[in-house]
Amino acid sequence: MIADERKTALSTSVGADDEQLLQSSGTSITAEVGNCNGFYEKQSNGLSILPGGCLKTVTMNELLDSVFTGKPPIIEGLLYRDTYLFTGAPKVGKSFFMAQLAYHVSTGKALWGYSVRQGKVLYLALEDNYERLQKRLYRMFGEEGTDDLYLAASSGTLGDVLDKQLIKFLTDNPDTCLVIIDTLKRIRETDDSSCSYNEDYDTIMKLKGFADRRGICLMLVHHNRKLRSEDIFEMNTQTKAGMPYSERIVNEDVRRLFALGMFADVVSEAKDLPNGNKEIVFKISAKKNVSEAYLKLARLTLPKE
Repeated sequence: MIADERKTALSTSVGADDEQLLQSSGTSITAEVGNCNGFYEKQSNGLSILPGGCLKTVTMNELLDSVFTGKPPIIEGLLYRDTYLFTGAPKVGKSFFMAQLAYHVSTGKALWGYSVRQGKVLYLALEDNYERLQKRLYRMFGEEGTDDLYLAASSGTLGDVLDKQLIKFLTDNPDTCLVIIDTLKRIRETDDSSCSYNEDYDTIMKLKGFADRRGICLMLVHHNRKLRSEDIFEMNTQTKAGMPYSERIVNEDVRRLFALGMFADVVSEAKDLPNGNKEIVFKISAKKNVSEAYLKLARLTLPKE
């Protein structure tokens, strides 16, 4: 088990060819709303849209009367032309499933009883090499291969070479219906460990925009992020340094930490300090079958009531 101890300061407060895969989503709005009244333009499908600088709207009746071109599913009832994030812990078989998915779509063979619409597949297996890919595919499918499954063990990164590589491939192979990127970390320009939720969301939404414009299914494989001890504590406790001491809140934090299922025991201790404040200590024992204990001891110093 790993012991981790954290202290906080005392406080008494309460408290197309030119297409870019990653296009900027920022816009500048300079027109006043009042200037937009009465200015509508009709699109070919009958929807009303306002000129630049005004909020684009559609009435419910216009939306219901509109006709949109349907996109056939890749796998009936299972996989559609959209963007998917497939996540899981390392070494649980994500790449094996991606290989199975890519093979069935590229051959048109039914998967688990679901009918498959055949199409070309691009599989970026960026955590593998061609020798490992060969062994895996032979182990899974034998010698029954296909010319409609394209594999790459390396690529450029987002916002740079990868943009041109994907656009070139899809232009040369317009009947491609599925692109798999395994993993998202490998196409980032920056270290994945430093990426926040907002950065993850921004990257995925830009990739989704690209997939939507191209009318393909995009599958992004991503490892579950390992939380640091302070992340686990911060996300699952209400007790914060500088807050007035509350036995009820401390007890709720103990129950919440125990409910995570990661620990064999969770207890709290309150110690009176000479300056009148209280020091709260959460003592946590990891289960024997947990290979890594993220949190052994967390200490907070709180003002006395």
